[in-house]
Amino acid sequence: MKFKNGLQRFGYTLTHYKLVIFLVWAILLSLVLSVIMWFNSGHVDEAAQTNRSAATLTTAKSLSNIYSPEQLLYTDEAGQSSSVLDFRPINAKIIQALQTWKTGSISQEKVSAAKLVKIVQTKNTFVIGFGDGVAGSVVNKLFGDHFGIPNNAQIYSVQVPKAAQPEVVRFIDDKKKIVYTCQINKADKSLHKLNVPNDTAAIKIKYGAEHLLVYFIQPIQLDTYTYLQGVNKIDTYVTALFANSKETPRAFHVGDELGYNDGANKQLKVNPSDGTYKFDSYNTNTKLNSFGARLQSAYSWLKVIRQLPDNLYYFESHDEGKTINFRLYANGLPIMNDKGYGSITVQQKATKHVQLAFSQYILQVPLPSTDKRVVTLQPTAVILAELKQAGYSKKAITNLRFCYTWESDKNYTDAVTLRPEWYVELAKDDQWYAVDELVQQGGN
Repeated sequence: MKFKNGLQRFGYTLTHYKLVIFLVWAILLSLVLSVIMWFNSGHVDEAAQTNRSAATLTTAKSLSNIYSPEQLLYTDEAGQSSSVLDFRPINAKIIQALQTWKTGSISQEKVSAAKLVKIVQTKNTFVIGFGDGVAGSVVNKLFGDHFGIPNNAQIYSVQVPKAAQPEVVRFIDDKKKIVYTCQINKADKSLHKLNVPNDTAAIKIKYGAEHLLVYFIQPIQLDTYTYLQGVNKIDTYVTALFANSKETPRAFHVGDELGYNDGANKQLKVNPSDGTYKFDSYNTNTKLNSFGARLQSAYSWLKVIRQLPDNLYYFESHDEGKTINFRLYANGLPIMNDKGYGSITVQQKATKHVQLAFSQYILQVPLPSTDKRVVTLQPTAVILAELKQAGYSKKAITNLRFCYTWESDKNYTDAVTLRPEWYVELAKDDQWYAVDELVQQGGN
């Protein structure tokens, strides 16, 4: 279920004067830490010296973490549904509890859109939402094999009872409108005692063109803030991607593009104008014959290029996982950029051909500020009305959600502004667009 992300109300923004100070401070701090690491290690690693973002390159993040849920909804005893803005801590507690529950039989049912909406708004329940459909095999790793979700199922959300009395847990495929209901034989009282935070937003749930959609009833205010931008050097990727090659990669040029290849098996191309990369592996031995296998393979590729920072998460997939996209997140919201910054896409082009698309630019540390620019995002109904006026009907819209737009600072190349705004996914091409841009252009 492509539910909209939870929202955490904090952010950073700077005046131009303070931005200069913090940029200098961040760069000096980076240099000091590099010198300390040099003395502690007793030797110099040339690649690490040239890679300002070495601290972000890690393989510690697990598969369950990269595909973890990114939203939490709660319907209270009165039937009022809300979106929990600071959702990750509570999601972790719910998942931890579910891993200990004793389960019974599982059944599946095909339902109508109306019934599905009614189910997800069951009183006194939580609904944990993924960014997009996740394979049953991955869901079982996250919640526990005792639930027995079919490996080939696609799960968009999980409904969990808050009451202490054992009832059922529902795993929902809202695209195919299939509900997998698992009986609970024994459950502890930890969720019954779990307090729902006050920082929530009132919502309604409706069915859109292909998925359940969350309608925010009131305007939402979010902060715009600034990050220090980092750059991963090309040597980092060449070393990682060609590590197992039998031949040393050779550099070549095609027009303005720089490339590397090891003969016939691997090729890396770099677009120097925007800092984006494309890597092709033509002899991938992993069997990619199922959605779950493709999710597992995509995670493995993230490990290969050592791109698993804490704020990178699964965003969406298409064509049974033949195209899988991961994005950097801020405050629980995905970061968008028309050049692909903050995004990694893994695509199965053929049986043994896998292509990766990513960028050399990363976000390092948020730059502190006492000044905040608050953006007010209009309720969902207002946004849909604006889109309709511009020529986009509800049937043309697959999904819509809050996101952050990555904006490079025109005056300071090391600074990135993250600005919150509405984004919409259109059915015609499965691409995401800023709503303001669509409204200004008009028509589809």
